[in-house]
Amino acid sequence: MLFIPGTGVIEISFALTLLKIIQNRIEIFALYFISFAATAITVIPFFWFLLACQPISLNWALGSDSCYVDERTSIFNSHGAVTAFLDLVLGIIIPAIVLHRLKVRLQVKVIAGAMLSVASL
Repeated sequence: MLFIPGTGVIEISFALTLLKIIQNRIEIFALYFISFAATAITVIPFFWFLLACQPISLNWALGSDSCYVDERTSIFNSHGAVTAFLDLVLGIIIPAIVLHRLKVRLQVKVIAGAMLSVASL
């Protein structure tokens, strides 16, 4: 149950960290949009998980038909897909754009990119 808010906090934290080094207005807008999307995709499934089944212990009853199993599966699958996309954007695409703009040697860019890609795993 803590996976959903945990991924949201990590994505927002990473976006706020990137905001410190980004200077392009379009990229700043994109990071704010990503933060909003991460917040929305975190809050909706989390509260759905808490409020869909009453009592909450029915969430762990695998054979229960009273807990909107199909809807819950769809919501969690969409959460996973959006989270994967946001991770791709935050962990690879935006840092690659930042590294491309740096005025350093290619070797330094490759090393920094390798460190960032390992950190995004």
